[in-house]
Amino acid sequence: SISVYPNPTNGDVTMMVYSFENRSGRIQVVNVLGQVMMQEEVSLQKGSTNIPIRLHGLSNGLYTIIFSDASGKTHTEKVLKQ
Repeated sequence: SISVYPNPTNGDVTMMVYSFENRSGRIQVVNVLGQVMMQEEVSLQKGSTNIPIRLHGLSNGLYTIIFSDASGKTHTEKVLKQ
């Protein structure tokens, strides 16, 4: 399971990912125009992993945070930066 908090935010958010095994993945932050504003490779441990995502340098607005793992599975969350 994946959750992103706080939402809405005025700065950074945390993505909490629960994994049944150690694995790698990628996080992308995409704006409403479809532009990738940030991309980061991450390593997940079995169990819960908290990943900080810095949004301070981005303009206020709606963003999509996309998590994809090595097997090609993706999960998206919308975040409002105020």
